[in-house]
Amino acid sequence: MLAQDDWDRCHAIYEALLASPWYAALGSHSTQVTALWVDGDTDIACKARPDILAADTILCDLKVCRQATPDVYLRACVSLYHPQQLAWYARGLAANGVNVRERWVLAVHPEPPHEVTAYRMTPDLCEWADKVVESRMLYYEECKVANSWPSGMGEIDVPLPEWAQAGIAGQIDEDNPILVED
Repeated sequence: MLAQDDWDRCHAIYEALLASPWYAALGSHSTQVTALWVDGDTDIACKARPDILAADTILCDLKVCRQATPDVYLRACVSLYHPQQLAWYARGLAANGVNVRERWVLAVHPEPPHEVTAYRMTPDLCEWADKVVESRMLYYEECKVANSWPSGMGEIDVPLPEWAQAGIAGQIDEDNPILVED
């Protein structure tokens, strides 16, 4: 169940998407396409569910971003794994006979007026993301065959950082050991 406010926001984002000239230019397209395949290199059963596939060649994923402006999104794109996610989708579609020629992210601002910005992944970024996905699939296969799944680094102590030590000297109430603000 969605709260009414969440429903209203989702509907407003959908309306903003429909009003986007880029989205309108897509023409006929499918949404929430499911790709199922057995990976040819690893024999692992796989699934992908891209948001939008247009003309069987344009792959698009919708992202609600804190900020969809280029100065913020271009820095966050790779760290949020958007190119790798699109590479995964393209891999699944290719296994099903669909050869994607363009990969896009439609970034939508979560607050009104829900600006929509279309970001095309460049060929060099797509090539890099494809290699990342390939290497991760091979690593997954190694883990599966060995039945060995990395789960961290063991035990690590987390010390109080120096910057915090300097800021709390003499600011702790002995009767109530909670950090007190200046």
